[in-house]
Amino acid sequence: MLNAFHDGNTARIFKTFALAFIGLGVCGLVFLDISGVYTGGARSGTLAKVGRSKISLTDFERVASNAVREQNMSLQEAYRFGMLNNILDEMIQQETLRQWSYRQGLIVGRDQVAAKVHDLIKTQVQPGETPQAALDRILRTQGLNEAQLTQSIRQQEAAQLIHIPLVAAVTYVPHLATEALARFHAERRDIEFFTLTPEGIGHDIKADDATLQSYFESIKDQYQVPEERVFRVMTMDAGNVKESVSISDADVARAYNERAEQFRIGEQRTLEQAVFPDEAAAKTAAELTRGGKSLKSVSGSNYRGSVDAGKDDLPAELSDPAFGAEKGTVLNPIQTPLGWHVIRVADIKPARTLDLNAVRANLRKELESDAMHEEMEARIRNVDEALSNGDTVEQIAQSMNASVKTIGPIDAKGNFAASGNADPVINTLAQNKDLLSTLFDLMEGETAPLAQVSDDVYAIFALDRVVPSREREFSEVRDDVEKRWLAEQRQAALNSAIEKILTRLEKNETTFKAIADEQGATLKTARNVSRESKVAGLNDPVALNRLFDETDLDNVVRVKTEDGILLAKVLDARIPEAGRGNPTSEAEKQWRMQMSQAVLNLFFDDLQKYYRTKINEDLLQKTYGGDAEDASR
Repeated sequence: MLNAFHDGNTARIFKTFALAFIGLGVCGLVFLDISGVYTGGARSGTLAKVGRSKISLTDFERVASNAVREQNMSLQEAYRFGMLNNILDEMIQQETLRQWSYRQGLIVGRDQVAAKVHDLIKTQVQPGETPQAALDRILRTQGLNEAQLTQSIRQQEAAQLIHIPLVAAVTYVPHLATEALARFHAERRDIEFFTLTPEGIGHDIKADDATLQSYFESIKDQYQVPEERVFRVMTMDAGNVKESVSISDADVARAYNERAEQFRIGEQRTLEQAVFPDEAAAKTAAELTRGGKSLKSVSGSNYRGSVDAGKDDLPAELSDPAFGAEKGTVLNPIQTPLGWHVIRVADIKPARTLDLNAVRANLRKELESDAMHEEMEARIRNVDEALSNGDTVEQIAQSMNASVKTIGPIDAKGNFAASGNADPVINTLAQNKDLLSTLFDLMEGETAPLAQVSDDVYAIFALDRVVPSREREFSEVRDDVEKRWLAEQRQAALNSAIEKILTRLEKNETTFKAIADEQGATLKTARNVSRESKVAGLNDPVALNRLFDETDLDNVVRVKTEDGILLAKVLDARIPEAGRGNPTSEAEKQWRMQMSQAVLNLFFDDLQKYYRTKINEDLLQKTYGGDAEDASR
């Protein structure tokens, strides 16, 4: 395995790499096509074709699962939010870049790859973890090996050789273009405006019970109470099991003797290391260190510090020489994909066996955990057997000295009365939609199989009773019905009033100020407003865009806002004359970034057409969309 003996504090190696070298990351994807990964998979179905390569459902799910895990989302939820489509798009972009770079003959040398590996691992070691262990963990988590890692870096570097010129192509933006954009953003307008609200226009609108009753009859299906269910439940959790588990000192001593080999620590060596990009520099450092100078002083930025390691912690090319040398030996330079290693054996700690006192506490915890697991498994088997024999929840609870409680009512969406908030079981059940769906398939009096409701809690649910769905009576929802009716009527009155106002203004029968006075609205004037301004009462991006798009200063702009309807008109518009636009450096930077992204998007669109990319949208929908959710219930 590769080894760097680096210090660090994070294990996000793949996410960091993808973002740093491609710059197109949507969800922080890991290395994508690696040595022909996109060639099918155990799970049937090809999600996309890029030229002759395929992105299988298995490969996509491996990448997507890693990407959405940090968001605490399921793949189905990620699909609904559009994340899976973005992930697939990025995988396709990566694959088209890989194929295009290969077609262009872009080959990245071994030294360049080694340098990149060196930089990647440098800051990935977590506290208390050896660099090799960190790398092993990262590779294991991502399902990669070292060959795939180095191959991926080679491909990513080749892709970067394509990416950089595309971005550089728009580094220069003509002065006339930046000046025109600056003039566009420097435009200023004076605007007068006021807002009319449904409450203001329709404040006199009232309703009697007969009107509300009639309105309720037209929408009463929207007030239907869904079917609810009440369950009897018995729970088993780790806390109950722990009370029945007891580990004696004799048990600990016996386990220590049986597992003696487990507590044997092999020979450990403290190894000081430096890694050089070329052999000549490594040889010079080794000779100077043998001559009495410190390895750190002769290595400069190539020095990697020291680490305590066992023989199995190191790759073979390093472990055999390092563990075959005497204390104080400076090894001849050894080459790995990371570069040329110079290693000094700083100290040797002989193999030893930890005594019982050193491991007693941890060993007791391990034995307790094993015993609790075995006890829980035994109880689960007993419960399953009792259920198969037709025993009731109460009978099973009595045999296990447990209690049965009633929870609910709860509906199929997990809604329940506020009085049930104190019960942790119903709260957990409300969050477990899959289990809830299963329980709503039960017949009255039927008992469901033992279910795991959380990490350490199992439960048996029996359907106690079904509360049928029903339509609410008018008296139950009168206040809400009145609120809805008033909102609709007042909005309709506002819309009608606006239409009449605009007609009068178009016919020049009145003025903008006179309308505001008639309606009792406050007419405001905002001067020197820009496209990015934040003006009280006018702080609506849709309204501002409409006002800055308006070319006829006699027109009144109407925009629906959160509070009501905004009426506004432009009093004056001022755009700097040609030659007077002065864009800021930050604005120019932003425009270049936008133009760069536009160029990249066009390039990737052309690549996908060139490689005749096809996406199996039906498979994506069937696997992660609504059909997938239905199938899981």
